[in-house]
Amino acid sequence: MLARIITMRFDRVLDAFNDQPLCDFLKGKHVLSIRDHFFMREDIPYLAAVVTYAMEPPSPRARRSRPERREAGRPKGRGYAALQRAARLASGA
Repeated sequence: MLARIITMRFDRVLDAFNDQPLCDFLKGKHVLSIRDHFFMREDIPYLAAVVTYAMEPPSPRARRSRPERREAGRPKGRGYAALQRAARLASGA
């Protein structure tokens, strides 16, 4: 298992976190987990993603025994929307 931290700064022009570096990094990797951490630095919102991954996909047997995972990339759901709103409010947008 390998791990990587990718930090994304809130982009006022996009009105969102630019997740392109995260998406690029995830290509060709078997993602085991992604945990997000929101923080502010000098009044700028950031979202850090802690990614645990493997370079090889799991065996077909292991894949069948695990529940379906959400697609990597932009997180979905109310929690992510709340983070986006908090970031916009914190950035004065």
